[in-house]
Amino acid sequence: MQSFLQQIRGIFNRKKKETVPFKILFAEFKKSLELNNQVLDIIADANDKLSGDYIFDEQYIQSTCMELTDLIRQLIVTINHLTEQKYSELYTSFHLIEEEIESLLQGQMLNQVKDLILPYASVTRDLTDSVGGKNAHIAEIGTLTDLRIPEGFAITTAAFLFFLQENELYDWIFTIRKQWRQKVIPVEEASQKIQRAILDATVPPQLEEVILDAAAQISKGYRDIVPCFAVRSSALGEDEISSFAGQYLSCLNIPVKEIPQAYKEVVASLFSPEAMEYRLQMDFRPHEIMMAVACQLMVPAKASGVMYTYDPVRPEMETMIINSAWGLGEPIVAGEVPTDAFVLDRQPPNDVREMQIVRKDQSMVLRGCGGIGIDGVEEEQRTESSLTKRQLQELARIGVRLERYFKRPQDIEFAVDQQERVIVLQSRQLRLQHERAPRACDLTGLGDKYSIIFRGRGIAAMEGIATGEAWVMREGGDLKDFPMGGILVARHATPQLARVINRATGFITDVGSTTGHLATVAREFRVPALFNTENGTEL
Repeated sequence: MQSFLQQIRGIFNRKKKETVPFKILFAEFKKSLELNNQVLDIIADANDKLSGDYIFDEQYIQSTCMELTDLIRQLIVTINHLTEQKYSELYTSFHLIEEEIESLLQGQMLNQVKDLILPYASVTRDLTDSVGGKNAHIAEIGTLTDLRIPEGFAITTAAFLFFLQENELYDWIFTIRKQWRQKVIPVEEASQKIQRAILDATVPPQLEEVILDAAAQISKGYRDIVPCFAVRSSALGEDEISSFAGQYLSCLNIPVKEIPQAYKEVVASLFSPEAMEYRLQMDFRPHEIMMAVACQLMVPAKASGVMYTYDPVRPEMETMIINSAWGLGEPIVAGEVPTDAFVLDRQPPNDVREMQIVRKDQSMVLRGCGGIGIDGVEEEQRTESSLTKRQLQELARIGVRLERYFKRPQDIEFAVDQQERVIVLQSRQLRLQHERAPRACDLTGLGDKYSIIFRGRGIAAMEGIATGEAWVMREGGDLKDFPMGGILVARHATPQLARVINRATGFITDVGSTTGHLATVAREFRVPALFNTENGTEL
């Protein structure tokens, strides 16, 4: 045992800990600030690109990630030099994040859960790869705001893969799809084969059980009525990078026991001819073709509609656009019925700048639990506004809140229930037409040379100049016959017309609105579109 004197000697004989000169420490500190500022500048630039005002490609993303990775690696080294490796755990976290980013850049899906279903209370945008954008957005609205949404749950992409693999369809589908891509078979044949196989398949008992249990849990809270559900698509990429507006199926007013069958129908719509050709235009990779499904409590809507928090064609006007009609919203977004149109000031108190109330003779309604139908509107309601002033102002406030929350202009579908409450059904990013193409030539003299069929009619869903053969879509007509470079003239602005988006130079319809699905796709592909001309097909 050491004596006390030896212990004292040991203390004084210890080597003093070497200290880093202040000059070096100060240089390291200064370097850390410079690195941090460079990182913040790159992040700020990336945020600007995400605003929608800029066009960027995959090369920009790759180079930005490489530059950020290098700077952050240097920053971690510098911080640890300053603190004598106090934050060495940052190296581990950095490498994990770096691996995730590399996986994303290679197209691999992240955050895929193994659960077959997820209640909306458990869903956030971080789970978009598992539940799809539509589910992720509406669930987050319900969880993190006090806005009303339908109760619901998501059937995940894990369930989609489980369903296909249990029925030995996964590899077979992509074999058929490859035959179509190689032009061995036409898209109609490929679509028919795949859809028939999916509809003939069996929902695995394990999946059917969790779907029915989730629906039953929601139904427990409603003793006075028999709840039915809307079963909607929430595919990967839908409402995110691409809109897929109207390209997939929605099944409405479905009884609980019929949800598994409706699920198959929605999954089958992933391979409709329109959806397959749309994905081809948008260059989707095979592993990105996955369908999650939204199961939401059906809202018995008194009125429904769509709101844009900006005018997508003229955003500089600082207005909101709302289209609405009586009953359920499906005919509205499908461009099949005339709608009331409202233009509101974006600034409080959100005054109505313009209002057009149309005659609304019919509406889509629920038929108990398990059916929908078209009814005539009561005579006194046919020329009434489908929305009150109070509801318009409430919608404007909802639009501003969602816009601030998601930090993007929003395209919002809504319903007004029988208690006059506004319910948000869906919200997604609205793409704006920020710049108009400059006039390349003077067109004022064309009226002297050619007869003008009509002027001052219709609404421009996408501004522009189009020339080409006018091809009228008659009843029983086949879009396969539509000519390259033609202008498609149709009665209704239905989403199915988007199938010829790569061949059309323009769209003209008798009925339709700027907030419908075809309008969204036309703006996405920058194809001029004139809707609601009333009788364009008769000229």
